[in-house]
Amino acid sequence: MDHKLQVLVKLNIDSTSAVLDVGGCLTRGSCQALFPIIRRTASLAHGLEVTVDLSAVDHIDEDGLWLLRDFGAGKFMDSTSPDGRGFGGVRDIVVPEHLPECEALRARNPGVEPAAA
Repeated sequence: MDHKLQVLVKLNIDSTSAVLDVGGCLTRGSCQALFPIIRRTASLAHGLEVTVDLSAVDHIDEDGLWLLRDFGAGKFMDSTSPDGRGFGGVRDIVVPEHLPECEALRARNPGVEPAAA
């Protein structure tokens, strides 16, 4: 299966926030493509806060989700704000209650039960 992301940036010009609606598959590899999109979106206006909405994704890899959360918390050299604190651009990450699993991986392992969230 091709683990790609689809991203729609919703920006209200009268507001100080934006929403990234993410679809597709969020994996450890694909989530890194979100980092420059989050940075660019946050830079559109001084202090713009970004909500990353993962509620419509087809598949969420737990490793990818943790990597995205670490980026939002400023745990990477390029994700800290000028004052040295965490990356201030990520206000929230909206995640479904149960992480959706990849249909292709489930088809390859039909006897394996989905992990409890």
